[in-house]
Amino acid sequence: MAEYISGLLQKSYSTNENVTVNDRLHYNSWDMIKVNANIQEAEKGKDFKLIIDRLYSIATHFCQGGALSQYKKEGERWARELMNHYNKTEVLDQFIKEFNVQGDLGTTSSFAKAMQQTYNTINKVRALNTASGKRIQEQEIQEFERVMTGAVYTGLAVNVSWGSQKEQYSLLANKKNFLDVVNFLRNDIGNKSSFWQSFFTIHHPDKFWDSLNQMNLQNNTLLDAQATQRILQVYPSLAGGVRRNALGAVRTQLSVLSLLLGVGHFSWAVATERKDISSAIDWVKLAVAFTKTTLTLIQLDVFFGKIVTLIYGNGGRIVELVATNINNFSKFISNLVSKGKYLSNVVERQVVTKLFLATSNITRIIQICFVGLAVLSTALAAYSLYEAIVGGDIGDIVFAAINTLIASVALALTITGLIGIATGPLGIVVAVVGILVAIAQWIYGALKKPVIPPSPIVKYTNTYIRGSDLEYQKIGSYICRALTYREGNRVCAFDAKTMNTDWEKIAGIRDDNARTYSEAGALVTSSRTSKIYNFANIKDPKWNRISSFFAQGATQSIAGWKPADDLDRCQHAVESRDKFGRSAAIFLATTKTSGSAKVYLTAHLEDAPKHYHELQFGEWREDKLDVVAINDLDETIFLVVTTQHIYQIKGGVVTKVVSDFVGEPGAKVYAGIITAVALGPHVNLFYKLGHIDAPETGYHYHLTRDDDGNYTNMKLLRTFDKFRPNNSVVGYLFKKTAKLAARMDFIYFNGFNYARYGAIINNNGESSFSLYNGVEFKVPNTGFLYFYKNAFIPS
Repeated sequence: MAEYISGLLQKSYSTNENVTVNDRLHYNSWDMIKVNANIQEAEKGKDFKLIIDRLYSIATHFCQGGALSQYKKEGERWARELMNHYNKTEVLDQFIKEFNVQGDLGTTSSFAKAMQQTYNTINKVRALNTASGKRIQEQEIQEFERVMTGAVYTGLAVNVSWGSQKEQYSLLANKKNFLDVVNFLRNDIGNKSSFWQSFFTIHHPDKFWDSLNQMNLQNNTLLDAQATQRILQVYPSLAGGVRRNALGAVRTQLSVLSLLLGVGHFSWAVATERKDISSAIDWVKLAVAFTKTTLTLIQLDVFFGKIVTLIYGNGGRIVELVATNINNFSKFISNLVSKGKYLSNVVERQVVTKLFLATSNITRIIQICFVGLAVLSTALAAYSLYEAIVGGDIGDIVFAAINTLIASVALALTITGLIGIATGPLGIVVAVVGILVAIAQWIYGALKKPVIPPSPIVKYTNTYIRGSDLEYQKIGSYICRALTYREGNRVCAFDAKTMNTDWEKIAGIRDDNARTYSEAGALVTSSRTSKIYNFANIKDPKWNRISSFFAQGATQSIAGWKPADDLDRCQHAVESRDKFGRSAAIFLATTKTSGSAKVYLTAHLEDAPKHYHELQFGEWREDKLDVVAINDLDETIFLVVTTQHIYQIKGGVVTKVVSDFVGEPGAKVYAGIITAVALGPHVNLFYKLGHIDAPETGYHYHLTRDDDGNYTNMKLLRTFDKFRPNNSVVGYLFKKTAKLAARMDFIYFNGFNYARYGAIINNNGESSFSLYNGVEFKVPNTGFLYFYKNAFIPS
């Protein structure tokens, strides 16, 4: 209970500037990262889901005039009526045609109505079943939800354009997918198709493929009547097998072929690495969706459910193919949603452009269609994790994939705003499947607004936070620079636990006139020497014992220090120490003749950089912006971030490990909008996109090592609506203890708010994380300038 109450109090605190300093210190001392992790752990359980389902069912009585209430007396009957209706092939056949991606995407469009119908149907079935006392088993409910999600997925797939073999990523350029479909149709296990065997004997697949590419179909969608007519004029036998269903819909051999081509190509595009040998679809497993008598008839409910299972899993044991698919899908969605709106040459945006012939409408397709798909995908993937994963590498992949999806999508606000779903319980689309806590928050918010107790917060902290072991550990202080009213610029301790911003009353030293500590990356603490160094004036750097810094500052000269004569200012200095005790240091420093920083590799921090220490790498006009040191590995390792690429220096050898890290070839970031932080083996990169119309969007990426020990892997952890990455982020690595999970904690200031959040490290200690928000608060007229990210004073 303490966790939920603490969450409500912190939510109110985060928007209230009128809090006393004493109360603020207590609020900030709560370990909300641990609190939120505990809450999520509790919410994985079946009891919590049962409670929330009941709350949701009750809440439906108070919206839409209580329209659903009259059906609750026979909840199981009406839930099954809905499920049976939407499981009919003829209904689903018509339903997928409503997901017209290439048409109008306004709130009254067929796509918006179809998405709204999907969410509301899923929610109504759950509400009705809850009212019946859960007479329909959860597994059956989940199977139905997979069918509905499969309809959305397939709806996007069959609305792709034919394209041409000259257009990379278009359907008619993907011959591998075509041949897979042909092979499936000709050799379907247990359902030999005489029609398709005969058709592709008469019309060789290669010639048929070439013929499709000569029909000028590039501007037509798979469902387009003109394209259908054009193909049937050349291949009239594809009109055979005509069958009319109860709704008057027609299914032909061509429509079957188009459906399979669309689903296969769409899956290849969004759930693989888009290589010639890639295939996200196991066609043999889809064979069960076809009737025993003919391949013309497809049981679409089975077909949709199988597709979703192959991409997201089914809540059972995760096989490697599914783990790979969901991992690729999450990366596709995250890059598309987070950057595809702003960078025209991001690969994912190029793919979507070719899939849907989108030019002027591309941003709305990304924001509406793919975000909508991501919401359902996140929920279904969560089944596979929470109900089935017990650990191991595959579990970590799925966990990371789900977090990647969540990181890139503002679920509730984005969907509700874009497809025009009404407010109230039936309109809370994040209530779909696994993301149920939003309902409880909605109900609480509708009944009562939380208020901050004026002074009992101290008692609450002492009694409940400490009593529940939810107090943040006292680990020490970061160092920051702040502008104060009485003393001007001060270099201050920033307590990691209390995050005290009362600058004039905390440990610090004045630095107003001399500006001795003017370089944010040049103030460095060394665990090797227990010293703190200030290299801002690289000609005469100073040091002191870490324990004496705030009493005396860095005042002692380094013995024998003789750097290169033309060095001017040091922007960054870091030291790496391997597990054998060997050390090395990197200095990023400008010269009197060049404003761009050069990189110098020396033996340690007290070894002055000279001309022969300079490392030559990078392209013309590629500025070095930041550097981090990684410790306790087999060799000393550094990562240097430039305006465009990321370079690794391992054992003195320079290697480009990530090219065009922004995601678009040639796109650059610049000084002032990027910060790198290394925590143990974990390297974190924070930046904003430069010179484009996305000034407030921030990105947090995590870099990890590949099998060869090189930092080539880069994955999005989260995005920020408003972010100021220039030396405004610091972090700390907690090692696993009996009371605390291994995790990385971060503190950042975005110009308005301070926030602390954490990434709990799962099983595989380097690549899989669960992100949790922590404390967030505002301080009026804060005066904060920046962190010295390379310095930390332990308790």
